[in-house]
Amino acid sequence: QALLDRDSQDRALKYGSWATLLAGSLAAPWYILHGDEVLLSSEAAGFNTWSIPTQDLLSIQNFTYYFNLIVAGLSWPLLAAAVVGAIILFWKRAHIKWRQTSLLMLLWLFIPYLLLTFLFSAKEARYILPLLPAIALITSGGIWQLSKLWRAVGGLVIGLIALTWFVVTGFGWINLPSKTEKTLRLDHTYGLQTITPKQPGYGFTFPTKNHYNLTDVSNFIKDDLDHSEAGQKISIAVIPNSIYLTSQQVQWYALLVGLGRSDDRTIDYSLSSQIRFENWQQLLPKSDYIVAKSGDQGPAVWGQNLKEISDIESAAADGQVGTMFDEYTLVYETLVIGIEKEARSVRIWRRRNK
Repeated sequence: QALLDRDSQDRALKYGSWATLLAGSLAAPWYILHGDEVLLSSEAAGFNTWSIPTQDLLSIQNFTYYFNLIVAGLSWPLLAAAVVGAIILFWKRAHIKWRQTSLLMLLWLFIPYLLLTFLFSAKEARYILPLLPAIALITSGGIWQLSKLWRAVGGLVIGLIALTWFVVTGFGWINLPSKTEKTLRLDHTYGLQTITPKQPGYGFTFPTKNHYNLTDVSNFIKDDLDHSEAGQKISIAVIPNSIYLTSQQVQWYALLVGLGRSDDRTIDYSLSSQIRFENWQQLLPKSDYIVAKSGDQGPAVWGQNLKEISDIESAAADGQVGTMFDEYTLVYETLVIGIEKEARSVRIWRRRNK
């Protein structure tokens, strides 16, 4: 609003300039040290299959990508209120009293949307976070205007719609046909669900969740332990991979299949984080299982030792001896699909005295 108010333009320019200078001075050293590595890794990650459909910036899929995300996130009752709010916003723009406010809201919505849609080929849901306050204001304005226009009847209708939406999405008390729920966009909810190892329903967000067969890794470790005489504490080290494998995913699926939950064993994943530091040569051999994934490890700032560890592991998988992996046996290897254009290998190593 200060940018639209002539009396406040100088003040906004002054404080905005100081804020930009401060932010730049804080961020500049980090980008000077690590900027090239981050850019190179981002360029490599641009070939992931989840961003390929947006490479054609003039396509319908690209133009509607964020719109579909917003619609799916709002659900149809709030979407109806947002449409009403947007119509009223355009209508009030004709009135001098509301002209500046309406213009500000429209600029807040459309300029970031167009920039994110046509300036960047890679698409991620988190990029539209700056739009959410504007969408919330427009939606709440639509609800308020509907209640003013319809009074008691409108309030009752809105209340019933809101209650139905809350009950369906929040608790699953109303069982609609699956096709109807999908049409009404009520199938992506956080209510009561039946969680299974194959299709947990919720958990890791896109694109991380789309390692479709990552559950095989946790299943193998569980089966292997069930047929062994391993001790009460099992240490699993997952070598973090930038696209996208961490101990969190392995632990998530492991709990779903009962590993570390239905027996007396304690499963420790802490080495997965500790090996990012300098003394990884002493830490990694303490693990009972090592899980590794081929592919880009990202810039060194994300874990300066990860590329070296990955190179040693890959060489050991190819038969090279004389490494710390001599104390381990390669017991499992599979391809993970669903994210990268080229399928990558995930390997499980087991310490030989287990």
